[in-house]
Amino acid sequence: MKRKWIVAAIVSALIIGAVIGALFFESRNKGTPVKIITATDIHYLSPALTDYGNVFRETINGADGKVIQYIDEIMDSFSDEVINAAPDVLIISGDLTFNGEKKSHMDLADKLSVIQESGIQVLVIPGNHDINRQSAASFFGDKYEYVSSVTADEFKEIYWDFGMKQAESVDKYSLSYLYKVSSDLCVLMLDTNAYGENFVQDESYEWIEAQLKKAKKEHMKVVAVSHQNLFAHNSLLSFGYQLYDAPELLELYNKYKVKLNLSGHIHMQHYMQDGITEVATSSLAVSPNQYGIIDFYKNKFSYCTKTVDVSFWAKKNTIEDHNLLDFAAYSKDFFKQKTRAGKMLEEINLTDEEKKLMAETLADINASYFAGVPVDKEKHEKGIKLWKRLEGNFSWNYMNSMLEDSDTDYCSITVK
Repeated sequence: MKRKWIVAAIVSALIIGAVIGALFFESRNKGTPVKIITATDIHYLSPALTDYGNVFRETINGADGKVIQYIDEIMDSFSDEVINAAPDVLIISGDLTFNGEKKSHMDLADKLSVIQESGIQVLVIPGNHDINRQSAASFFGDKYEYVSSVTADEFKEIYWDFGMKQAESVDKYSLSYLYKVSSDLCVLMLDTNAYGENFVQDESYEWIEAQLKKAKKEHMKVVAVSHQNLFAHNSLLSFGYQLYDAPELLELYNKYKVKLNLSGHIHMQHYMQDGITEVATSSLAVSPNQYGIIDFYKNKFSYCTKTVDVSFWAKKNTIEDHNLLDFAAYSKDFFKQKTRAGKMLEEINLTDEEKKLMAETLADINASYFAGVPVDKEKHEKGIKLWKRLEGNFSWNYMNSMLEDSDTDYCSITVK
């Protein structure tokens, strides 16, 4: 009898402990602050795929200012900062690799494992540069060679531990999934690339609505994440950047009162609001090499950017590369060098000094625009006047599209 009584007491104690633990877990999560870090468009290229020689330099010099020659160092610096910041979740919204190289995916997954092993849940979705890329290549000497990319199934296998394994629900038609961060916040990671770029599979809409309906019933806020954009963040840069089925998604998000969508793809720091707020975080690979920090508390999202301090990381690791030791300046100058007005400037009837001023004006304004910071119009007044002479030209139209949208600081916003 005595033994039975002891066993019953132990079982009762365990049950009571479990109940108290469950209640504690619920109270600890409900309404408590949540920190999220979001980054996008890393465009990671494995160092094993290049000797950084002639063909590599030609490739990146003909690109759009991504500092791929230092992407390994950027990623290591970023990893250190994320681990030190200790967010609840790290979200990476696509274009994980340079051009979908399998080796790049595998090496990047190793780096993400270090972050996740520190206790931070990593969540990823693919971008248009990640799956079934025929341009996946290695770069050695004066030659490039095509290498293996990954299928959607291979992407799922490589990144299974980074979101899908821990998900509340995974869409059977795509790589979309829903991850529960806390008892009042979940993240809808939306795949718009695995089975066709720039749109959501028709078959996935039923699953998406089911997740939103369930979240609403449980009084949970939803952060939606896509690679491409819901809105046209620039009047000249919409086709190929904005989701083809954006109207359908927006209708669904507004129906279920989704307040925040995180995206990338366009490489510039920007936000737009129309019922829902979309924040497009700029590329981690492009100056100013920044990422977003989101604090969620009492149903309010506070977003701000932070630049990866590569120089601090380089000094800490006693690296002597001068470009890394003054990385912010190097990266900005590299990006500005890639801002071109084409042969058009060579052909217009202006002095060399005026052409130089126009080129510098375009580069400076473009750098500020992509960084999400206001443009100093007074500083660039002379250059802008010269550009205005070319009204109707594409380069002027692009310049004007930036100037019309250049007074707002897009690096921080609060969403209620």
